[in-house]
Amino acid sequence: KNRTVAEVRHLFSKNGGTLGETGSVAWMFNRKGIITLPKQNISEDEIMEIALEAGADDFSVEDQYYEVQTSLENFEPVRRALMNKKLNVENASLQWVAKNSVSVSGEDAEKVIKLIEALEDSDDVQNVYSNADFDLNSLK
Repeated sequence: KNRTVAEVRHLFSKNGGTLGETGSVAWMFNRKGIITLPKQNISEDEIMEIALEAGADDFSVEDQYYEVQTSLENFEPVRRALMNKKLNVENASLQWVAKNSVSVSGEDAEKVIKLIEALEDSDDVQNVYSNADFDLNSLK
């Protein structure tokens, strides 16, 4: 544990950040169930109906997949309902989801991306969650 904290603290300071105390930003995130499904031979409306009837909180469409967001309590019932319909669930996991995002652009965005990449590359780090909303047009 001490080695991991020292490594993460080093990554933060090396990339222009500081490591806060345990739980100092937890209030900015909610624990949610996230289920992703690749776009399949079933309509968006049908998947949304199955998910919402099973207790999902939110449903969104991305480029290549659908994302279903659930509360912790409804995560397993929603996942099971989708799988019972023989849908291909690509990923189902509990994640920290930002309550509000912060717009980051230009040099600041590059610094934050570099820090996130350094954290993700660390063998001691399992997951990285962020509330940054990157303006990709401002990057070099």
